[in-house]
Amino acid sequence: MIEEISTFSARYVLSPVVVTSRILAYEPERLRNAGFVHATLEDFDDVQTRSFLQRWHSVAEEDPKERVRLQAQLERALDESRAIRDLSGNPLLLTMMAILNRNQDLPRDRVELYREASRVRSTSGMQAGPFRWTRSRGRKRRRCSESSPAPCNKAQPALQATL
Repeated sequence: MIEEISTFSARYVLSPVVVTSRILAYEPERLRNAGFVHATLEDFDDVQTRSFLQRWHSVAEEDPKERVRLQAQLERALDESRAIRDLSGNPLLLTMMAILNRNQDLPRDRVELYREASRVRSTSGMQAGPFRWTRSRGRKRRRCSESSPAPCNKAQPALQATL
């Protein structure tokens, strides 16, 4: 797989390539030999988690009352379950929690959270606020819905600032 990634990055030199891996599957020497730089992403702390949630909800939810309700509901779940709070430091899992929280009470059990997150992740047409996931030439792409263009206009800079 390293060779394919290296070939891809050499072919598309103007496209930044980020390779992510779980620590258990990580082969640092092979990636360094292919010209990649190593970085480790640290988990969010509590302040960063709350800031991420505030920014995520400001982009994903147009209705101010619903935005406040959803964010409070998710923060309550984090406060009530240490297992879930421990997972919230991971930005991907935190995003999945925010998506799940839009349509159901967040599971308080780690295994159930993973099960639900996997279900949402594997569902075609995953939705998060004004974003719609579509396939284009075999790749998923985030598209803004035409019914709510205002949040779409601010989504890109807001999400980049969040990350």
